[in-house]
Amino acid sequence: MSRQSSGLIFIVLTFCYLSAHAGEKDFWNTKPYTEWNEKEVETLLKRSPWSKSVVIGTSTMGGREAASVGARGGGGFPRGGAIGTEDQEAGGGGGGRRGGGEAAPPMRPVEVLVTWYAQPVRQAMARSIALRNAESRKEEIDRLLNYPDMPYFNILVIGWRGETRGDGGEGVRKLKEETFLERKNKQKINLADIILPKGRGQPLALLFPKEVDGKPSLTLEDKEVTLRTRVGQSSIRVKFKLADMLIKGEPAL
Repeated sequence: MSRQSSGLIFIVLTFCYLSAHAGEKDFWNTKPYTEWNEKEVETLLKRSPWSKSVVIGTSTMGGREAASVGARGGGGFPRGGAIGTEDQEAGGGGGGRRGGGEAAPPMRPVEVLVTWYAQPVRQAMARSIALRNAESRKEEIDRLLNYPDMPYFNILVIGWRGETRGDGGEGVRKLKEETFLERKNKQKINLADIILPKGRGQPLALLFPKEVDGKPSLTLEDKEVTLRTRVGQSSIRVKFKLADMLIKGEPAL
């Protein structure tokens, strides 16, 4: 085989490899959701432009839940999904010793999933159900796929373990005060409303207006937006890159 032929084959194989991996990365742009496999569904729901995984540490002190954030690879927390990546940061909740020299209780790692509840996410949820038991849960699949257009951006915090009282408790009041979207120019999009979890395993829903003073609150020109919120005593910052949240060139927010 000539050197020229070998070089040509190498170029072709490299192109095929890169094309295949590009397709794997952005499969939501290259194939319909009805063809997504379980691994792809999991990727979109946990590690995609729409979904970010955060690991925090929680402990119970005096009947209240406190939270501490583990740095990437430190604090006894697993590296996967840990705080300190480019898109996810958190702070607060202290460790070490409490006042008076009393040692703080050990922290338990808990994963929190922050998901922008856009059409690709709903499609992935519907596909997940269909891969397991489509017939018996057809109504649930239909609700996901036919979700009405709302005047809010809906962000879910799955695994949130804060206060769930709907009567204006202190925890809820602080959550509302400290939750907002921050554009790259530091302008804030304030929280419009929250929907507290109705039971164990249910998500916290954060609602932000799509329009402010008659103008879109977010456009692709913003390039990125950062969610700032709180879990227990820990502040959390999760960055979403709007330029990556596209389906065939159209924003999917």
